[in-house]
Parts: sequence; C-alpha cells; structure tokens
Amino acid sequence: MEKNHSDNCCDICDVKFTGSKSRDAHYNGKKHLQRAKLHQDIHCGVFVTAFNASQSNGVAQYFSKFGKIIKTYLGPKSNYLIIVFEKKASAEAVLNTKHFFEGNMLVVEKRNQPTKLKMAPVEESSDANSFEILKRLQGIPNVNDQLEMFLQVMTPDFDQVVPNYHKVNTDLLDAMKSKFGSCEVYPFGSTTTRLQFNNSDIDIYVNIRNRPKEDEDCLKQAKKALYSSNLFRNIICIPSARVPIIKCVHIETEIKCDVNFINMLGVRNSQLIHYYLSLDSRLRSIMLVIKYWAKVHGLAGGNQMFTNYSLVLMFLFYLQQSYSFPSVFSLQQNTSPSDQQFIWNANIVITENQSSSVEFVNATPLTILKGFFKFYLDFPYATHIICPYLGKSVDKKLFEQLSTIPQEFIVYKMNIETIEPLKCHMPVCLQDPFVHNFNTCGTVFSKTLQKYVILCEFALKNILSENNEVNMLYLLFTEQPDEKLSHIPQPNPNNYIVRIRMNKYSNHLRKKVMLPENNPDYKRELLKLWFEEVHNYVQTLFKKVYKFNIVEVDNSDRNNSKNSRLDNQSDVYDFTDCKKYIVTSFLNLWDSRNMNTSPIDDELAKCKTTLERNIVVSEYLWQKSINIRPSSPLFVCQVNFMCLEEPAMVNIELIRINSYKRVYKAFCKYLLYRLPKDFEQNEIELSL
Repeated sequence: MEKNHSDNCCDICDVKFTGSKSRDAHYNGKKHLQRAKLHQDIHCGVFVTAFNASQSNGVAQYFSKFGKIIKTYLGPKSNYLIIVFEKKASAEAVLNTKHFFEGNMLVVEKRNQPTKLKMAPVEESSDANSFEILKRLQGIPNVNDQLEMFLQVMTPDFDQVVPNYHKVNTDLLDAMKSKFGSCEVYPFGSTTTRLQFNNSDIDIYVNIRNRPKEDEDCLKQAKKALYSSNLFRNIICIPSARVPIIKCVHIETEIKCDVNFINMLGVRNSQLIHYYLSLDSRLRSIMLVIKYWAKVHGLAGGNQMFTNYSLVLMFLFYLQQSYSFPSVFSLQQNTSPSDQQFIWNANIVITENQSSSVEFVNATPLTILKGFFKFYLDFPYATHIICPYLGKSVDKKLFEQLSTIPQEFIVYKMNIETIEPLKCHMPVCLQDPFVHNFNTCGTVFSKTLQKYVILCEFALKNILSENNEVNMLYLLFTEQPDEKLSHIPQPNPNNYIVRIRMNKYSNHLRKKVMLPENNPDYKRELLKLWFEEVHNYVQTLFKKVYKFNIVEVDNSDRNNSKNSRLDNQSDVYDFTDCKKYIVTSFLNLWDSRNMNTSPIDDELAKCKTTLERNIVVSEYLWQKSINIRPSSPLFVCQVNFMCLEEPAMVNIELIRINSYKRVYKAFCKYLLYRLPKDFEQNEIELSL
C-alpha cells in the first residue's frame, strides 16, 4: 500500500497529529485502517458500464485475464460493475486498454470514491483523548469533587445538547412523514436517562401507523426516505440485530443515530431507568463511573461482553437489594399492558416522594460505589438469577419446571408454549424487568464474568480500600492487577455458535416415531429424528447451497465428549456426541443472490421447497463463475455439531482456521442471523 501520510498528518483521514503518541494511536486505530483499506480498493479498482444485465458474469470473467480479482460489485440495477484487483498494476493495465465484449465497447473508468460515501475527517483516538482528560482528576483530594470533575469533562452540557437532539428528532420525523405519512418519534437510551458521554449516539423509536408488515421492507423504505431527505448520511441497515435498526449520521449536528421501527420497549426501559435515577441526584454520577469503568477495562461494548443496559440493571438491582429501592413488580401494581405489539406489561406507576432507607440517606457516593463492587464480587451467578422485576435473586432451579416458576411470572407461564424460555443456564442470568423470557446477559461468556469479578475484587482491595481518596477515580479507571489479567483467557473472536431450538413446527416428525407417545423412550426417539434432520439440513446447505468442501474429522474421543458442555447446558445427547468437520469455502454464494433467474425458471418451477430452489440457484451461479473462482480458499474453519436434550437444541460451533480478510467473520454473522430462520422455514414447508 502506498504511503499517504507523514509524521505530522494523515492524508487519507485528513488528521493532524499533536505528537508521536497521537500519531501511533491513529495509525493503529480501527477507523484509519478501514479508510486505508477503502483507499487501496479505490486505487486497485475500475468502474465498468455499457453492458447488459445478462452480460455481468461474462464481463467479470473477461477482466480476470488482467489479474487476480479479489472483489466485484454489481450495481442494484445491473447497470454498472465495480471490479477490484489484487494489484494496482492490473487496474492500470485495464484503464490503458480498449475493451470489446460480445460486439459492444465497454466503458471503463478509474474508480472514484462516491460523494455519498465521503467520510468526515476523523478525530484522534477517543480513548487516548479520554485518558488525557482524566488526568484532570489527579490531585483532587476527595471523591465527591472528583465525581463533579468527571461529569464536567466526560459528559455534555445538557442545556447545549438538547437543541441538537430536538433538531435530530424533528428532521427524522419530517423524513419519515414524507414516506409513511402519520408517525411519531420517541427518543430513548442514554440521551434521555442522562447517562450519555460526550459524542454518545442518540437512540430513537419511530412509530409508523401504517407500518410495512415485514421488518426488512420497513428498513428499506425508511433508508430510502433518509437518503431522499438529504439530512442524514452514512445510512446503514442492520436487519440482523435483535431489534433491527438503521444507523445513520445527522448531517447538521454530526450526531450518530440508531433508529428502530419495531416496538416501544426501549422507550419503556428508559422511562424505568429515569425513574430510579431520579430518586437521588447522586445515582447518575455513580452509574456513569461504573459504566466508564466497565468500558475502559474491556467489560462492556463488544461481543460476549456486558451491555450498558445490563450494567444499569445490575446497578438498580443492587440498590433494590442493599437500600430497599422498589421492585418493578411493585411499580406495576394496578397496571396492564398497553402496547399491543407484545405480550409483556411495560407500564409502571410512578411513586411520588419515594422514601429512601436511612442507610441510603446516610451513605456517601464512595460507600455506594464500594457496595456495588462488593455485591457483585459475592453474587452466586451459577445458581441464582438477577431479577430486578421482583427486586430479589431467584433460584435458577425454579425456572426448570413450569410448576415451580413463581406466580408473579404469570404472563411467562401462560405463554411458555409460544415463547423462548429464559436462558437461565448462561454464566450470568440477568432477567429483563419487562420481557421475562429475555436474559440481558445472554451473550456474556464465563471468561468475561471471571474478568469482571476479578476487577471488582481488585477495585475493592487495591483502590477503594485506601483511606486517602486522592486520585481514587483516576486509579479506578487506569489501574489493573499486576499481571494485567493475562491469566484470564479472553473471549475468542474467531469462534461463533449458532443455536437451533426445537419448536412447534417439528411436530411433523411425530408420525415417524415407531413408538406410542406414552412410551418412556418416545421423546428420546423424537429427539433423535429431529437431531438427524438438523444435521442433514445443515450438511445439505453447506455442500449444495454454499458449495463448501466438507471433510468429517475422525472423532476418536467420542466416549469422553458426553462430559463436555457448551454454555453450562445439561445433558449432552449421545446420539451424535460431537460431529466435527473441516469446511473450506472457495466462493461467496451466500451474498448477492438476487439475479435474473430466467435461464433456470423451468428448474425452479419444479422445486417444492425453499432449500431445493436455493440449490438450483447455487448450481447456476457456481457454473457461471467457473473461470473466476479463486485458486485459494476464502476461508477454512472447523464446524462442530453438539446436540442437547434439555432444552432440545443443536449448537453449531464454527472455529476459524484461516480466512481471507474478514470473509469468515462476515459469513458467521450471516449464518447467525439466517440459519435458525431458514431451518424453521424448512420445517414449516415439510409440515404442510
């Protein structure tokens, strides 16, 4: 990659440096690396037009003779093609040659960065800036004054940012009305609970009266409306999130936005948090300290970590347990669900003049903060659920059987046949106060929990225990154990687990069980059939739809595999134990499957299932790409199948062996989103 920077500035990102530290931090930063990659793609790429939609594959094959192609992108209307070569010399050779294809002269131009994608200048590393700012906490003699300084330097002036928030909401509402007509916007999240830091995103829920039925259709139409408004940029749809959202940036204020169109739950959550924090003015500053502490120590803000929402719930639960703050259950007396979008009651009755315990009134901010770390250092995560709804911990065993679930969870019990059960088997179970089948820490790995507990202990014994309060907050944010937690295994970003659960659509297998339903072995035989169906479906998907090479690994330690567990699941089933495969991918056949199907329409008409149609499409694409397939794999990974009885589930673990750039990661994220849905669709079709 050619040099586009100096010791004083980065030409790619338009950033000037104040010294060697800021320079090194910038060049190693994620934003610079992303832009450098885009810069390289542009210099190795060409823009091709003047061909018919049916010629697109042939055009790509034609240009492959100039050098190895690492990326192609066909325009939405098949009216242009972007080709990125491995080497800049290949692109230059293409640009210096006239090109004819099937009698037509192709128009080939140098690839330019589109105006729509033009990026704003990057600021220096926010973490580096934060630590420079936090140095202002040094030398302040007591914690109360340190808290005041912390708020000054790390949080925005509320009176100054409110007009900007209002402008974002107004512009978003105007953009949505132009497309959907009647709608309302509801801000929520940290900007409404006042738990935001400088440059925090703003979360907004848009209630569309005549909303498209399908989430993806809604996101696509909303994205078009945002583009048409010319008020927002960097507009990205994320349909695979738990709550599908659109990310964008408001041009006038440069505020980043996360917009959802699904339900009001985030708004209700924020109202609940706002209520609790309003009970005492000290709570906001303490919660912000906890939130920042978790961020700088790598406990929050990433995969397999705590979310900011879960950290707030943990703080509220600690207050319920230690200082008699009201439970959510008590706040919901004489209320009922008002949102018809979901079954849960998310309403509360605000209790005016809520009296605080004497202990809380007399507690200092430092006492409250130390109590938080002590509480979660000692909490029995393995056996108990953190339950803000009841305001007390709940034994996990109570949720193993319907008859033992506490009566306060009547909605959960009444709907257990149609909803996913609470994942209380995870290392941390923090039950959502409204959606009682949702574990807000369901993605937190045991390694993250271990690190969290060690840091709680370190904070208590080495920082907060000192009688001298000078520099206490600064040390809390910057100090770690001497070994820097190197003995704690970190979550592996190369491993992914896709979970497929047995559901009501699996009933078509019952007629295949050769035993009466009252036979003790009936359920086990049914599970065996279902496990085989999942295994065969995924194998077919990998081999015939994605065109992977698959080799089964000799599983010589199968007798010991029954003792293994994934995520503390019980009863690893011995039908398959753990089947293992080495999977190799040479072509991306999971993306961009929208195509002109006229050459294979007759074959598609004969297909009875979605899986069969996908196989036909993949075979067509595979044959069309015969001359441009890369000689080396896109990625190689190990795939492990683990079957579990309680609850009935198949865990499919993917372990990276090697990958070209981020192809493996992109595929895994795609599979996490698509595979459970596609398998359910397959079961529905089989049951018809």
